[in-house]
Amino acid sequence: MLDREKRRRYLSEAFHALAQPITGLQCGLEVAIAKPRTETEYKKRIGAALEVTSTFRELAAALRDLTEADDVGEHPEKLHLPTFFIQLCESLERLADLHETTLMFNCVPPVNVDADCERLLKTLVFLGDQLLKTEGNVQFTTRDLGLCVEITLKETSGEKSSRLRNPESVIRLNAAENYLETIGGRLSVIPNGYVITLPVAKV
Repeated sequence: MLDREKRRRYLSEAFHALAQPITGLQCGLEVAIAKPRTETEYKKRIGAALEVTSTFRELAAALRDLTEADDVGEHPEKLHLPTFFIQLCESLERLADLHETTLMFNCVPPVNVDADCERLLKTLVFLGDQLLKTEGNVQFTTRDLGLCVEITLKETSGEKSSRLRNPESVIRLNAAENYLETIGGRLSVIPNGYVITLPVAKV
């Protein structure tokens, strides 16, 4: 479960993230009706308002992720990591094609981890997509460390990563971090990617 300080911080970031697009939408609509405009001008103003509503949808999804992060850690299932990575690879290859980037996976150790399949998949797809959006090559490597498995996602083009840091992605990163903690894992942000540690399932 989220401790009090983390919950306060996460909610503070969420409210701050919502305030900016709400203010922008209000100002844009007030300007639109302040005086008569041509049809082209109205279309331009309405188009800008629609762009803001898409941000609201993304923020709503991010807040949902955050509120669900506590619950889905309560009843983890045993996941065979190589089988799980087949699903992950399929999801990320579609995104790599979309962003015209290269995705590389190493051999995944044949171990089980305790996690919710859908939630873990969603978390790793989100993190992978953040790196793929930088239009650099992305590499997934996994290491069996005995009691845990380490998964590293790195942008490997050699340039400093310029990952998107919009408000909704920050909230979703917080949700990912919290979910991994609920199953005994950890998320670390490194300069060119992320490192995820997952406990190996007990036999």
